[in-house]
Amino acid sequence: MEKRGIILNNINILNGENERQYIWRIGKMVDNGTIPSWYIAAEYINKNWRTDETEYRTECAYRKAYKSAKDFYLDVFQNKEDKIAQDAIENLKKERYKLQATKLEYERSLRTVSRFELFYENLKDAIKELPQPNMQPILKSSSKMEWVLSIADIHYGATFKSEKNKYSPEICKQRFEFLLGALCDIIYEKKIEKIKVVNLGDTIQGIIHISDLQINSISVQSAIVGISRIIANFINNLSEYCEVEYYQAPVANHSQIRPLGTKAGELAGEDIEQIIINYIYDLTKNNPRISNFPIPNSNILDFKIFDYNIGITHGHNIKSKESFIKEISFFKNKAYDYIFAGHYHSEMFQTIGSKNNYNTKIMFCPSFIGSCPFSDSLYRGAQPSAMLFGFDEKYGCTDTKEVILNG
Repeated sequence: MEKRGIILNNINILNGENERQYIWRIGKMVDNGTIPSWYIAAEYINKNWRTDETEYRTECAYRKAYKSAKDFYLDVFQNKEDKIAQDAIENLKKERYKLQATKLEYERSLRTVSRFELFYENLKDAIKELPQPNMQPILKSSSKMEWVLSIADIHYGATFKSEKNKYSPEICKQRFEFLLGALCDIIYEKKIEKIKVVNLGDTIQGIIHISDLQINSISVQSAIVGISRIIANFINNLSEYCEVEYYQAPVANHSQIRPLGTKAGELAGEDIEQIIINYIYDLTKNNPRISNFPIPNSNILDFKIFDYNIGITHGHNIKSKESFIKEISFFKNKAYDYIFAGHYHSEMFQTIGSKNNYNTKIMFCPSFIGSCPFSDSLYRGAQPSAMLFGFDEKYGCTDTKEVILNG
């Protein structure tokens, strides 16, 4: 239909549409400007619904009818529909926000898991099993002594120069080579058949303080890979001359991961020491002269020497040196005879009590790293060293040998 040069679509009666429905539809077209005026709209309505021009109605009649219907609809239905629609929109928003929050948490968790998987994959890619050394015949001894080598506070990754000491990853490697040479002489001298090597923790420098960033010369990941290979090489080469049992404190303060502002020990399960233990195991697992690598569920690791109960721990959780053995014995329902610990970076052996033919002792072992700028500031410090302890079946620990590593 064409009127005054205006061509419009959708002005014909729809299938099943009555007059009131048609007027309602045409009225909306006037409201939105599709039809310029009610005068033109009235012409469409009359043409479609009036057979005789004498029955034509004015535009005012149609406009008023539409307005009444529109007011009725707005008053009765529109406000209610708006409220229902608004409630529906609010509910949809809530569900969307819930979904977004869930998605964000999932993606955060996924990123965390992915980072750790990538971290472990990078470590795994770096693991190449060490070749077995040229095994020498183990010397048989008439003595029934058993031997423990303590290595504590390596702090691999740190680089510094202090008043009486300097340290770096390269120096750390050189000290392990020097220690191996010194042990070879002792093994031949004392005819040692087996050595229990105990690593008392703080194996890497880590980043538990901002100041650690100042002395770390390599990344934490590089430190983990580097020190794991150095220790694995050390015990692998040591196994050329005797059997080796390897034990490592599973928890220490410098090797902790402290995400989201957590404090020391707050996430005890997040500890790099356990990664290093498994890494060393993977490097040496096919060497028949190297054994153990246990990881306990607590911060203390147990093993036996003869009938003596031995415990190793890093030492950062020890509040009282005098009462620790009694407290841990009561807590774990086991009478400990000797506790090996590190953390204090110097040698301190303290007798706690007497049993039959031997003394119960807690033994704080010297550090591998030695004195540092921090110990200089306190006017303290000690030479970097490792300790070899000899145990007699009847009298307990009767022999100690300190190997100074600044040789």
